[in-house]
Amino acid sequence: MALEFLGDPNRRAVVYPPPSKRRCQVMTDRGPVHFDAKRDMGVARQVPLEAFRRFDNDVRISHGRGADQRTRNLARHAQRQQMMHEWIALHGSHDQRERLTAGVLPFKEFVDALTEVTFRPLAYLTPYKTDGAARMQEQVRQLPGHADAIVTPTDVSVVTRLLPTASANQWALVNEIRDVIPDAQVQLRERSLAWTRDPHAPKVRLVSALATVRVGLVLLRKEFHVPDSAPDVPARTQEDELMKA
Repeated sequence: MALEFLGDPNRRAVVYPPPSKRRCQVMTDRGPVHFDAKRDMGVARQVPLEAFRRFDNDVRISHGRGADQRTRNLARHAQRQQMMHEWIALHGSHDQRERLTAGVLPFKEFVDALTEVTFRPLAYLTPYKTDGAARMQEQVRQLPGHADAIVTPTDVSVVTRLLPTASANQWALVNEIRDVIPDAQVQLRERSLAWTRDPHAPKVRLVSALATVRVGLVLLRKEFHVPDSAPDVPARTQEDELMKA
């Protein structure tokens, strides 16, 4: 077993507990085998030192990769900050420029402003609102005995997925967004909302168009409501199958 380990440079000792120059543990088909440089004889005495050398080398490589990744992350952060400074200098308000100079302008505020400008040509479309609880309450109150029902966000479960099929109107909206913003990636998404207090209550299904576009190093997102979006024959979701079971 010692010869097999020493002859295969891809073999490694168990990393916990980590190998030392004196002791290590190697997993084999027969289970773990312990090696001790002071106790063992012959070639077996070489295993702990070699196992430690391989372990130490792997750690140094891992740390090097981590350092490289940190360097790339820092460079990317610096580029994003430079992009924010240049954009705010040209398009930001006086207040934003002052806060940027003082170093207190949130990056998210810059992203929100850039998103608003980028998607401004689609301002005539209705933004998607996360008002599922209000929509569910409106539907629940139409049920017998629930005229005064109160539905809070914690009473609603949501299953989100890509829309498997699209109507002609839905697809026309996708193409309309692509025509206005040619670089945008557009996905139709369906949300199935269920009232957790009554699993038999009808679900609310909403469809939105999620548009994403990359501007420099920043990925921007904008979601639009798709009117008349309920499918004629709603496909079953995983949640439906669980409820049925």
